[in-house]
Amino acid sequence: SRLGGLEGKDARFAHMLDRLTDTVTDVLQRLVSEFAVSDFAPAAFELSIAPDGEIAPYRLPLENGGSLRIVGSVDRVDTMKKNGKTYLRVVDYKSGGKTFDLSEVLSGLNMQMLIYLYAIQENGAEKFGEIVPSGVLYLPAKSVEDKLERNADETEIENARLQNSRMNGVVLDDTDVILGMDRDASARFIPVSARGERFVGKLLDRMEFNALKDKVNDNLCSMASSLQNGRIPVLPAVQNGKNIACTYCDYACVCGYESGDDARDLMHYGKFDDVKKLLKGEEQG
Repeated sequence: SRLGGLEGKDARFAHMLDRLTDTVTDVLQRLVSEFAVSDFAPAAFELSIAPDGEIAPYRLPLENGGSLRIVGSVDRVDTMKKNGKTYLRVVDYKSGGKTFDLSEVLSGLNMQMLIYLYAIQENGAEKFGEIVPSGVLYLPAKSVEDKLERNADETEIENARLQNSRMNGVVLDDTDVILGMDRDASARFIPVSARGERFVGKLLDRMEFNALKDKVNDNLCSMASSLQNGRIPVLPAVQNGKNIACTYCDYACVCGYESGDDARDLMHYGKFDDVKKLLKGEEQG
């Protein structure tokens, strides 16, 4: 469609259009800078995971019979061809301040991106080839202010802008993957940086990735079994005393939940490295 210019549009519309234009331009500039140092490249946009989609739904068998089938759509899929394999990551655009929290995933929240990755891993060989799951990343789709001194030069400004708006998530602890996403390992684009001869950041090795997949599958099966048996309690999740599940819920007026009613206190498993130790222990156990 065409806007037809700003004639007849009010000042608020013009202001919002300017902000949107600045945001889109900023994101595009960041993508150009990132792909200039990356061997990963976009392979699919709005990838459909559905019975009639590009990728078959993610399926899990349930103990009492039947199965769970999950469908969805992935904002972006990036791949890198190397060693006869397809290293693959999923990227989600977020206009808010969403961050990837492993502790929340273990509690059954914010598993969507990982489920998409698992679906492509299980059912995407025909489209992508032999897949190595390489990470899930949130890309901030918003302008980010820089806090620099007045005399900062252009290079400092650009580095600060990229650092403040880098993607967050988790990356496979594999040298080919890390340098494939950022040849400089600069931490400007992904939450990983070089420290001497090793890499540090939001990294999981293959064993930890497998353990995380098992945990997510267990959470999904538990939820599905509860639904299958008619157990659908009004029991929103509470973290650090805050009712995070109800904050932006469109159905708050339907369920009838009120402050002070029973809730599900989320277990906090600690920081990223604490969760890694837990995953490592479960896999070895």
